[in-house]
Amino acid sequence: MNQARQTSARHTDYIHSYLAKFWLLIRSSIFLSVAILSMYYPVHSNAVAGQVNTLVSVSATVIPNAKLQTTYETSQLSISSADINRGYIDIPSALRFTVLTNSRNGYRLDFNAKGFVFESVQVIGISNLVRLGPDGGSIVLREMSNRNIIHDLSFRFILRSDIKPGLYQWPLEFSVHAIS
Repeated sequence: MNQARQTSARHTDYIHSYLAKFWLLIRSSIFLSVAILSMYYPVHSNAVAGQVNTLVSVSATVIPNAKLQTTYETSQLSISSADINRGYIDIPSALRFTVLTNSRNGYRLDFNAKGFVFESVQVIGISNLVRLGPDGGSIVLREMSNRNIIHDLSFRFILRSDIKPGLYQWPLEFSVHAIS
C-alpha cells in the first residue's frame, strides 16, 4: 500500500510540474507577444512607469455570400397542342425560394436553360418583368430592405416553333451568387 502511495505521489508531482511548466510557457508567450507589439506600435507619451499602452488596430473582411433555400420548384412542364397553337405556356408560382445574404450590394440569380423547349422566357414576380433568351440569363437584385428575401416566381415560356406536345423536364436550373 505504501508503494502505491509513493507511485501516486510521484505521478501527482509530475503532473503538477508539467502544469507549472505549461503555465510558465503561456505567461512567457503573452509577455513576449506584448513586447513584440510594443516594438512595432508607439507607446503613448502619457504612460506611467511600469505601465505600457499600445494602440492595436484590428480589421476583418466579411466575404459576401448568398444562400438559396428552395421551398417549391416545378419539376416538369406539360405542353399541350393548345399551348403550341397559342405560342406560349404560363406556369404560375412555379418557383418559391428564399435568399439569405449578407451582401450590401445585392445578389445575382442565374437561370440556365436545359433542353430546347423555349425561344425566350418571361420571369414574373421580381420587381419588373424580366425576359431571358433561349440560353437563360441573369437577374441582378440590388434593392434590398431585408436580407432574408422570399420570392414566388411565375414563368411564361415562349415556345419553340418545332416543339411537340408532351411532358418535358423543367427547362431551367437556377442558382444565386452574392455581389461583392
